[in-house]
Amino acid sequence: MTDKEKSINNIAILTMDCLYSTIYLNALMTTLSGRVKVIMVSDRIGEKYGSAPKQGLDHFRQSGFKFILYLLAVHGLHKPLFLIGNIVRRILNRPRIFLLSALAKHHNIEFMVVKDINSKQVKEKLTEINPDLIISAYFDQILDKDVFEAATYGTINFHPGYLPDNPGPAPTFWAIAENRPVGSTIHFIDSGIDTGDIIVKQQVAHNASNSHIGLEYAIFATAHELTIQAIEMVQTNTAVPLSREGERVYHSYPDANAFIKLEQAGKCYFNLRDYAAFFTYVLPHAPNPTPPIHLKSDQAA
Repeated sequence: MTDKEKSINNIAILTMDCLYSTIYLNALMTTLSGRVKVIMVSDRIGEKYGSAPKQGLDHFRQSGFKFILYLLAVHGLHKPLFLIGNIVRRILNRPRIFLLSALAKHHNIEFMVVKDINSKQVKEKLTEINPDLIISAYFDQILDKDVFEAATYGTINFHPGYLPDNPGPAPTFWAIAENRPVGSTIHFIDSGIDTGDIIVKQQVAHNASNSHIGLEYAIFATAHELTIQAIEMVQTNTAVPLSREGERVYHSYPDANAFIKLEQAGKCYFNLRDYAAFFTYVLPHAPNPTPPIHLKSDQAA
């Protein structure tokens, strides 16, 4: 390590327990195992967030039945399907895909379920491990300043949308519906929502899949590569902020009219073939990840 390089050996990861984060973190651990000290998983069910049935009803009223099926597929059904898939992986002598709690145990990483990322308990844990870097990836809680500044070199966020064009919780959907760039971005977290300095980003071609879930697969199948690239840029002091030129349009979850736009764009929201791709995902061999597919990467020079 040169005098200009930073030491990044203690990492905290913030995420949700879902289909996307499962393949992302399994791939990421092929490179970062031993450096990640804690995985904090968001739990926004109950208490101030409302019960699961209430949240489901709210989503149904706003977005309709298709969105409810999507939520079930991404946030619940993936667990038994990965377990079944691991039986096939064992027969084919392929590395298994761990569910997140098992992944943490396998790599000797502390696993925490957190309802409030800004709670005293979380802040005490971050103080205890003294992270060099925090990675937020598909995380659904807003961080207070003293949380995202708790790491020596700050907090970076993997956002599954091409910034600055597509902030918010459903960027791929709106990118398709409004013919905006599809892709992903790694940026530093600041006090805004998806407004921090951009480290690196990459596009996915609209024609990479004819479905929303298929484009999400193209994004998350290579998310670990973009994350490792960003970490290396932070570590070597080469993370020069990229331009934020572009039309920023923030959207929340889609409503019924938005699904009409998706169909007009020639895409379906969900199909089983593209969903199945997540369960046949091949983990990269450490330390060299698999090359990206259908990607165009932008990074600071």
